[in-house]
Amino acid sequence: MLIEDVKKRKYRNILRGLKNNKSVTQACRDEGISPQAFYKWKNATPERRELYEKIKDVMTDKVEMSLYDLCIKEKNFNAIKFWLESSRPEKWKRKAYEPKKGEEQKDNPQELREKIKNSFGLSDEDIAKMEGEM
Repeated sequence: MLIEDVKKRKYRNILRGLKNNKSVTQACRDEGISPQAFYKWKNATPERRELYEKIKDVMTDKVEMSLYDLCIKEKNFNAIKFWLESSRPEKWKRKAYEPKKGEEQKDNPQELREKIKNSFGLSDEDIAKMEGEM
C-alpha cells in the first residue's frame, strides 16, 4: 500500500471518528496523527473544510439535543441557563456591570428565575430543586 493511501485512510478514519462522537484529539490519537497535522490537512482544500464543517454541524446538533434533553427532561437549571444564554444572549445574557450610585441593579435574579420558570413551564419545586444543584 502506498504512503498516500495510508494517509488518506487515516484521515478518513479521523473523520469517521468525529462522526462517532470522538473529539479531534481522540480521533487523531487513534490514527497516530497530531491534531495540528489534521487541521493542516483539513484546511488544504475548500472541499475538506466544507466536509469538516458538515461533520461539525452534525456534532453540534447532537450536543444541542443532549443539552435540550437536560433542560426539558431532567430540568437541569445549569443546562437551561447555558442554553438560554447561548442561544439568545441579547435576551438572557447577564450584563457585567456595576450600577452607578443610586442606580437600580437591572440584573434581578428573581426576574431571571421567573423567566426560566415560565419559559420551561417549571414549578416552584422544580426551580428549588435545580437551585439546590448549583
